[in-house]
Amino acid sequence: SGWDRWLKFSAESAKYFSAVGYYFAKKLRERYGVPVAVIGCNRDNTSASVWLDRQSLEESTNLRVYIDEYKERTRNLNMDEYLRKSRLVREAKYSPEMQSLYKKLLKGNARLFDELRVLPLVPKFLYYKKEIGPLSQHRPGGLYNSMVLKIAGFACRGVIFYQGEADAAKADIYAELFTALIKCWRCAWEEDLPFLFVQLAPFSRWELLRGDNFPIVRQQQEKVSKTVPGAYMVSIMDAGMEYDIHPKMKRPVGERLALSARGKVYGEDILCEPPEFKEAQLIGDTLIISFNNAGEGLYIEGEELNACRLFDGRNEIEKYTASVSGDVLNITDKELSRAEEVEIRFAFEPYCEVNLYNSAQLPCKPFKARAENRRPDKGLLDYFAGR
Repeated sequence: SGWDRWLKFSAESAKYFSAVGYYFAKKLRERYGVPVAVIGCNRDNTSASVWLDRQSLEESTNLRVYIDEYKERTRNLNMDEYLRKSRLVREAKYSPEMQSLYKKLLKGNARLFDELRVLPLVPKFLYYKKEIGPLSQHRPGGLYNSMVLKIAGFACRGVIFYQGEADAAKADIYAELFTALIKCWRCAWEEDLPFLFVQLAPFSRWELLRGDNFPIVRQQQEKVSKTVPGAYMVSIMDAGMEYDIHPKMKRPVGERLALSARGKVYGEDILCEPPEFKEAQLIGDTLIISFNNAGEGLYIEGEELNACRLFDGRNEIEKYTASVSGDVLNITDKELSRAEEVEIRFAFEPYCEVNLYNSAQLPCKPFKARAENRRPDKGLLDYFAGR
């Protein structure tokens, strides 16, 4: 199958492997001129709670909810019926019809529920896919035992991690969950492995899936990058797809992870972090926002700034003018001069297209901030009023 041995990359072996992992390894190979090996340990549509041991979940008052929910859902489990449904899932997953649908979805040109009308096995697959039980990939700790422990101990320089969509329902505890996962893996390797991870991509909705809680998950991921030593986050807020939870732009994800590895793991003196909010000041009709990690200077790709929303407490200020200079974003509008305070929401939406970059071509991370209006002296105030 290609899952149990080392493979040299080729058109044939590519179908067995992560596109993000490929672009990551390719960039490092180009930079250092040595072979780069990547172990794929991944499964789609999974919570982080399946990728760490049950003990880590049980030790936390908040994380124990994953264990409690599993016990409740399996309290009256009929094993014969459960095994029957599990068999149907396997049959449907590997059927020619389902494989054909997968290919269309990977190309981004199929609407799932249109296909369901003509594929008799697919509804069973979707209906039973999250059936919880001892064989389910969704059981707490399940993939840690069946997948992670099989590779634990391999000599490696670090981990690249891209996950979080399936934890949106419990977004407010994701930082604790991911922190516990990192600790668990480091214990398994008996080494403080660097974790390079990806902040969730922009996404709005797709059939029954919704990205409403993605901004909170992204906040939680940001928290991990600030509180866990050796955990580094890359931003892909310019590389999502509004109606596809698995966006097809894999190259920038892998290449930004590689850039992060060069700076954080291999110690190169390079700009490898995205622009990060530092401070906001409101003076008259001008909002001045400064950033860390601007490099040689920020730039806006296109004619107008995307993904930035301003609120004065009553209304949204929409028709503003934005410009950049060095590490500063300047936003000007006469409505700002009337505001006592402004709330800034940058990329704080399920879906948006960020076009504010630093000199390393890395997009700005999401943030929320407030700025009180520091009124200029009377002469300047008269000047602003007369403009």
